[in-house]
Amino acid sequence: MSFSLKALFFGIVVFSIVLTMHSVFADTWYEGKGLKQGDYFRYSVCFTDWHNCTPIELDFWIQNKTSDDSGYNVQFLAIDGSNIQKGHTVFGMITPDPEHSDPNIADYTYVYKSTINLLGNIATSESPMDFNSPTWYHHGIVGNGVGPMSQEQVTVQAGTYNAWIIGWHKGVDNKIWVVPNLPFPIKAATYIDCACGKPPPLFTFELLEMKNSPYSPINQTSTEPAHSALPEFGSLAGMIIVLSIIGVVLISRKFNYRVM
Repeated sequence: MSFSLKALFFGIVVFSIVLTMHSVFADTWYEGKGLKQGDYFRYSVCFTDWHNCTPIELDFWIQNKTSDDSGYNVQFLAIDGSNIQKGHTVFGMITPDPEHSDPNIADYTYVYKSTINLLGNIATSESPMDFNSPTWYHHGIVGNGVGPMSQEQVTVQAGTYNAWIIGWHKGVDNKIWVVPNLPFPIKAATYIDCACGKPPPLFTFELLEMKNSPYSPINQTSTEPAHSALPEFGSLAGMIIVLSIIGVVLISRKFNYRVM
């Protein structure tokens, strides 16, 4: 075989390997992938079933694994206006669904499950999803169903990431931004399916902060609403005003001034 034919043959082989490499080593993902002790996440979330999408903040810190290694002990914090609630929940290992939650945070862990962990109903540790697969879930959704739509660089408060858009089209595009090496999506914009012109949001969320900490950031957040210093200042100001009025009255009587 001549040198040119050998080179051609070698080139064809290398080219074939390059073409197949992406599919052989394709990225897969599931909710909770890579989650570990000490991981901490802060999200801004709105959910239509929670006060018509009034924004709230949901924070959670992975404390450690449960004693039977079946899940994660998680410290959970919800900041809902002036209502601040924190408590304990347990995330599962197959998907980080909240399996047991303290009563005071149960409504908020449900919001988390319905928004941040929505894709955990599709992509689990037992059934990870391939970014090269056009369809991850199809039931009841026209077209390609739920699946990768495109890739883009997206900026959220926590930073800038190269992400896959996992979504579906039903009237409008519904999008959830997933970074392959992060346990949870970083952003979402989804809408209610309705014949109502511009549809209202079903849920939205954005990652505000992410870090790994040996100590709980949740414990550093007070559950007491911030007290304004104005009442104390108001009392002092009121005393000064009263004394001033008394002084004016006394002076006016002494010099026969008429106080209007």
